[in-house]
Amino acid sequence: MSSLPNLPRARFHPMTPRPRIVEVAFWLMVVQVAVLVVPPITFNIGVLIFNAAYVWVAWRARSGASWARVIRSIVALLGLVWVGVSISGVSTAIATNTELITYGLLYAVDAVAVILLWLPSSNAYFRAVAAEKRAFVG
Repeated sequence: MSSLPNLPRARFHPMTPRPRIVEVAFWLMVVQVAVLVVPPITFNIGVLIFNAAYVWVAWRARSGASWARVIRSIVALLGLVWVGVSISGVSTAIATNTELITYGLLYAVDAVAVILLWLPSSNAYFRAVAAEKRAFVG
């Protein structure tokens, strides 16, 4: 048994400079959430919880967590599929025309944010942060 006290583990904070493009993607995602929580569009506890998780994942992506970038991509793809199905008329009960336009624009902004997270400068940032984290953990 060790006589050393149980010290809290040091938290990993990347030293790699964040590219401007990742910062822009983050703020696009935050703006999207800000628009979604405006009461006239939709507001309930489920939307609030989803959007809090959404911002947290966006923040983690901004910090260089590659898994967060993948999750954001999947959520954006599902959103675009939902809008596509709604627009195609497969299910007219999903949303009104105003909601379709609003969500269509929001998901278009989301798609731009996700594309920014996969550009070469963003890829280099995520790889550098992953390498830095591997060196930190040991």
